Parts: sequence; C-alpha cells; structure tokens
Amino acid sequence: MLKPNAGFRPATHDDVTFAAAVATAAEPNHPQVAEELLERWTNTEKSSKVRRFVVQEDGVDCAWISLVQPGDVGGRATYLNLLIPAPAEHLLPAAVAFGEAQAREMDTATLICTVGEDNEPAVEWLRGDGWNQERRERFWRLDLAVKAERIRELRNDAKRKVEATGIVIRNVADLGGESFLPRLLPVSHATVADIPKSVEYIPEPYEEWVVWMRPPAVLPERIWVAVVDGEPIGYSYLAYRPSVVETGFTGVLREHRGKGIARALKLETLFQAIDLGVTFVETDNDSENAPILHINEELGYDAMPGKLEFHSKLSE
Repeated sequence: MLKPNAGFRPATHDDVTFAAAVATAAEPNHPQVAEELLERWTNTEKSSKVRRFVVQEDGVDCAWISLVQPGDVGGRATYLNLLIPAPAEHLLPAAVAFGEAQAREMDTATLICTVGEDNEPAVEWLRGDGWNQERRERFWRLDLAVKAERIRELRNDAKRKVEATGIVIRNVADLGGESFLPRLLPVSHATVADIPKSVEYIPEPYEEWVVWMRPPAVLPERIWVAVVDGEPIGYSYLAYRPSVVETGFTGVLREHRGKGIARALKLETLFQAIDLGVTFVETDNDSENAPILHINEELGYDAMPGKLEFHSKLSE
C-alpha cells in the first residue's frame, strides 16, 4: 500500500469555516461552528503558545491539527489536537509524526493527545505506536425539556437547604458585575488544583483567567456564586455557545465541601437555563472526579462517549 502524499500548511483565520466543518465531521458528538472556533483561536487560546496546520493530501485540504501549550500547564507539556475525519484517517500516522516534530521545536517534554473513546482506529493506532493512556474524560448530556419539572423541584430544595446554613447564592451581576470577578480567582486556583490531572497545574494570572468569564459565552448574570459572610466560597456557570450550552465550571473550596453547595450551584445554572429556553446542556468531568460524577448521575444526565488522554514522552 502506497504511503499517502500528506502535506501541511499553516492554518490562518481564513480557514476557520473549513476547520469548523472538519472538526464537526471528526467529532460528531461535539459539533462546532466557525463563530465559536474563531473566538477560541483569537481569545481563549491567546494566552497559549499555539501552532495550527491544515493537513492536505495531494494538495487538497482534508483535516487540521493544532499544538497548544496552555499557560496554566507546566512540565513543558503540549497538547496535540487531531481533527481528522474518518475518510482521512489514513493520514493519522503522518499527522502525528508531523505534530511530534513541531512539538520538539516547541521544546516539549510530554506530548498529550485526546481522542474520542469511540474513535477506535485512532485509539488502536496510538496504543500501537506506544502512547500511554493516562486519563479518561466522561461526557454527559441533560435533556432539560424532559427533566424541567424535576430540576425546578431539586433546585428549590437545594437552595433552601444551603441558605438555611447561612450560605447565600447570588449571580455576579447582583454582586457588583465584572468588578467582583477578581474575588473568584482564588476560588478558581484552589478548586482547579484539586481536579484529578496528570500534568502540573500553574495558577493563571487574572488577565488570562478572566477571558473565560466574559461574553459572548458567559455573562455576569449567569455566573452563580456561593457566599458566606461576604466571601465567595464556590461558583458555577454555563457557557452559552452557538453549538452547545455546557457547564463552564463548578467548584467549591475544600473546607466547604460535603454541604450540598456544588449541587445547589449547578442546579441554579440549570434552573436559569430552563427559563432561558435551553433544551439540552452538556458537561464533562475527569473519570476520577467522583463527587461531581455523582451529581451528574443524580440530576439525570445521560452518558455520552468519553475521551481518552494519551501521553508520549519526547524528552526529560
């Protein structure tokens, strides 16, 4: 069998419509639109070192890859994102080899690739090529149209219970708007550090973190905060994107866990989404994050195919 005539060219913002269509074809469970992909490229990834390439066969564009070194990940780790639809899956070895070469130029020690667990050809090839599976991310979808009445009842009960202990749940708009957001940064740093992971976490500065907390996906009135004696102890929000509404984050300080606060915050975001006419919401969590997985199951989320995280050691 002849080797494919694969080529690679730098991807630009002019490629975003093509890139969104390819990403949707490669990962049908996670469709993307050009608008939100461009937002990621220009804003949410601007604190990262990024290289993007269109993958070609015989000069024809058919897939794309990116290498991302996030600012909040240490250990010289780089993420290799492979958006290769099934008709082009024979290009995977060439794409990985090219990605590894680029990663070495970026002084990468560990190359990380995440693929859908239902993408059997990619999973089998990575395993056969010596990549080690380190983590599994679980994905969930909740049908709000079907579960609306139950969600409303659970929300009212959860809010009543936590507020009876002196905890107040308010949205950021009511707490002062964007001027309140810096007070959430220490909560983010403390709670993200507790999420199971296989890479070094480096707390990001405010100007990088806040990019994820702003329009168009996130609005102050949609970020819900648990407050005790005037101090934030946890927060949760949904990101409203063109392709999907999904949990952006839910976290509670360790010393306040076990009191139903995370559950109450998450229910507040779902309650609001119902009132806004949202029919489905999605979320994803590490498979070892037992407390939040329990909440998802209790609230009636349906499991979707997850993603597997593979690591390849390039240097010490």
